[in-house]
Amino acid sequence: MLYVRFSDLLARAPRDVMEAAGALLLARVYRKRVSPELVQPYLVYAHSERTRSRVQQMRRQRARSAPLVAEGEHHDLSRMFGRLNQQYFRGRLGRPQLGWSTQNWRRQFGSYDPGPDRIILNRRLDRPGIPQRVVEYVLFHELLHLKHPSRRSGCSLVSHSREFRAEERRFAHYSFARKFLDRLTG
Repeated sequence: MLYVRFSDLLARAPRDVMEAAGALLLARVYRKRVSPELVQPYLVYAHSERTRSRVQQMRRQRARSAPLVAEGEHHDLSRMFGRLNQQYFRGRLGRPQLGWSTQNWRRQFGSYDPGPDRIILNRRLDRPGIPQRVVEYVLFHELLHLKHPSRRSGCSLVSHSREFRAEERRFAHYSFARKFLDRLTG
């Protein structure tokens, strides 16, 4: 017997959306393909602006309220935010929650979560051998996610649009920072 519990986000969903969600779930459980026509109602519902807005609102309410610490041992994200906001965004960005990760991450240097509106940088970057302009670049990249939110393209989300990438290259030390981070991961 298989028991399924759907998110409360689907509580108001029409029947065809629930059926499509069930078909998707069963297809994944049994590793089968499901016809695109069958799942289309779910995809339209899940990617709609209204649903995405409700998801963000619920995530804000449910987000763990563990306090973030913006001042690291070697780099202060609050000061960096102020400088970057003035230099690149004319002071127009609202300040998200800023902090360092509690653990070292292997594959990413930063993360922006729009639900609780928080940016977390990998604590591996808070070391004496990491130049400030590299940390500033990672923070700048995450701040661009505030200005250029993810958008829907077909059935997927685009987080790094052409506009995002073009603006990212405007960072004063872009080439240096990218090369430094590539060496750090390589």
